[in-house]
Amino acid sequence: QEWTGTDTAPGLLASFPRGSSTREPGITPESDLVVVFSTWSEVARACSASRLDGGMHFAGAVPAGEKLCSGNFAAVGVSKMR
Repeated sequence: QEWTGTDTAPGLLASFPRGSSTREPGITPESDLVVVFSTWSEVARACSASRLDGGMHFAGAVPAGEKLCSGNFAAVGVSKMR
């Protein structure tokens, strides 16, 4: 959002072919998987959920991390993309 000026992210998708997992090759995902995001907020929520679901963080760490990192893209991301 900070880079584009809008929360809209039309057509942003992540595609995972069947069996393409590096942790469970040939097994996961069980079928082709396409995840489509229409807003940057959806992307942020999915990233937060993945850290919790993957066991890297406990529930309280997710919102704390979001608060800590809020606004950092403007300072770091945009300068790296120029």
